[in-house]
Order: sequence, then structure tokens, then C-alpha cells
Amino acid sequence: MTPFQPNDRPIANSYHPNDAKLTLATDGLSTDRHFILRNTAPSGVYDYIVVSFHRLSVLGKSPLLDTFIETNNSRLFENEALENLSELHFRRMLGFFYGMDMDYIEDDGELAALYEVAMLFRVNSVANFCMTKLDANAAARWAARSPSPAPSSSSSSASSFSDYSDPDFEVLEDAQVEEENSESTKIQEHIEKEVSTSHQESRSLGKSRTSDAKTAAISTLKAEILTGMTASIKSEIKQELIASMKGKLKLAMTNNVHANIVRRSRIDGKFKYQLANEITATFRDEIKAKLVNVLPDKLKKQVRKGILKDKHFEDKLASEFDHDLREDLKWEITDELRENIRAKILAEVCEKD
Repeated sequence: MTPFQPNDRPIANSYHPNDAKLTLATDGLSTDRHFILRNTAPSGVYDYIVVSFHRLSVLGKSPLLDTFIETNNSRLFENEALENLSELHFRRMLGFFYGMDMDYIEDDGELAALYEVAMLFRVNSVANFCMTKLDANAAARWAARSPSPAPSSSSSSASSFSDYSDPDFEVLEDAQVEEENSESTKIQEHIEKEVSTSHQESRSLGKSRTSDAKTAAISTLKAEILTGMTASIKSEIKQELIASMKGKLKLAMTNNVHANIVRRSRIDGKFKYQLANEITATFRDEIKAKLVNVLPDKLKKQVRKGILKDKHFEDKLASEFDHDLREDLKWEITDELRENIRAKILAEVCEKD
């Protein structure tokens, strides 16, 4: 199989008959995403396995898988804890996500392997399913090996015993409680033994893991924390990279533009003439702007010096002032005379009347 080529495995004849439904293909819908698993063959060659799935069916079921989906990364093996992942048990976990009936999984070894995969991906519902089944299987085997209990006494006898306090009876009762607690402890130890035995068997069959469940869970948590931190500071990192690269990019762009201008000006006389005019106009505007800001102060100083050095300046100023004053007085006197003459005429007319 070509690496990273999607397919709709598993191969039905290599698994439990009910596993054939784990192609995860729904009628009328096509799979829109896929995960890539990688296992190492005894020869050291990588074997890539592609598991197709529907994004909406898987998203939100596992924090770790959500990270791969949201970052659009299908290569699960890039997480060290997910190397040599069992395709069968990975598909079975996805089967729970699709709401399939997975109660056909009965073998303790398969349940233990599925439990380990569920813990890797932090899917508590699948892990609880496995532990419940393992607990039930262990309890059933223990009950089958234990002798049947003696028939219970009549209610009247029970009543009489309840009314009678005998130290020997109390000792027997305490012994019975201790025996029941011992049985529960043995059941729990048996479950742990089954999980450990299954894990060793899966390793002997070439389904080894890079670490045990605890180490894998820690690695998974670290991957989630790292992904979250990367997403939260992504903008800051981007801005820092832009700032650090800005000078280099500007220099590279400037050199590129300069080289293109020089090359074109050598072969295109019209372009060279137009460029020269534009540069001249730009320089003229820049020089003009600088002069506008600088010249007023210089001009004031020069005018002041000129006034102080010019001996005839007062005569010129007085002559100009006299002329302006004469004009102003003439108009003012004319207006006053006009008003006086008008007032006199009106007064004479009133007297005659």
C-alpha cells in the first residue's frame, strides 16, 4: 500500500466477524477525513495504515484526536506515544464514537488492549466499558470456581439467631465478612493480572507500545498542553517573526527593485528619462518642504538686518506712512464734512417750515 493512501479497512477475515462494520463508511455518505497509523515491521520497515472517518462523527469524543483534527494533521504517529498503535483496537474505539454495538468484545486480552488505547486517547466511556466487562468476566470465573453456598436456614431460625448473642457466632460472622473482602481483593488482583497478561501477549504478537499506559497518558497530556500553548501564543510568535524578518525582507525587496530599475534603465531610454524626471520632481518637492520650514526664520533675520542697516529706511517708511495717512484722513474728513453739510441743510429746511 502506498503511504498515506486512504482505504476502508479492516480486512474482515483477519478480525472478528463483527469487526467488518468498522470500515466506518455510512451509506450515502463518503468519508471526508482520515488518520494515519504507523507500525514498525520486524525488519525495521515502516508500515503505514490509513483509517478513514467522518469528521463530525469523531470530533468532540477525544481531546487528543480533536487536536489532530483541528490542526488538520492526520499523522498520529508524530506523537511518540501513538507509535505502533493497533489498527483493530483503534477502529473499535472509533466504533464507539459512531454509536455501534461493541458488546461482542468478550476476550480479556482484547478488552485490555482496547482499554489501553482508550486511556491513550483519554476516552473514559470506552475505558469504563472495558473495565466493566473485565470485572464481570473475572467475577464469573471466580463464581464458577467457588463452591455453591449452603442452603439458608428458615426465617424462624434466622429470627432466633438474631435474638441470641453468641461470641462464637460473632467470630464466624466476622470471618465470613473477611472472606468476602478477600474474594473482592482477589477479583481485583485477577483483573489487574489479566490486563498485564494481555499487554504482554500483545507485545509478543508484534503489537508493542512505546510506553505503558501511564507513560502514554502523560505523553498525551504533554502533547495537549503543548498544542494549547502553541495556539495561544501563535499570534505573538507570528508578530515576532514578522518583526525580525522585516528588515531582511525590506533589504531584499529594495535590492531586487534597484536591480530591476538599473537593468531597465540601461535598455529603455524613455524609461530612464521618465525616471529621472520623477526623481527630480520628488527631490524638488522635498527641498521645497524643507525650505518652507526653514526660510521664514532666516528671512526675518535678513529683513531685520536690512532695516537696521538702511539709513533711509525711516524716511521711506515715513513717506509711505504719510501717504497712507493722508488717504485715510481724506476719506475720514470727507465723510465728516458730508455728514455736517447734510445736517445743516436739514436744519435750514426745518426752520423755513
